[in-house]
Amino acid sequence: MRANEEKVVFLQPHITIISKQMTQNLGLNKAQMDFLRLLAHFTKEEEVKELNDLVCEYYARKVDEEMDRLWDEGKWSEEKIEETLKEHLRTPYNA
Repeated sequence: MRANEEKVVFLQPHITIISKQMTQNLGLNKAQMDFLRLLAHFTKEEEVKELNDLVCEYYARKVDEEMDRLWDEGKWSEEKIEETLKEHLRTPYNA
């Protein structure tokens, strides 16, 4: 075992304690904590940007799938799109 590997093994219990505290204090669930642990392995800004791009692509794909499902079920249509485009959703301001 190399010296830096020993440090990782030594720190593991402390990371677990910190993880439990973060989960309790911040209200993070297991999936969110796993994602934070994953981020600890990224050392370059470029890696973080690549991960961000992948996450954005994932959610864009999910939105497309949901819109396709709504269209197939007849819950979304050209008429709905036109109605949405004409909606006035701004908050009125009192001067």
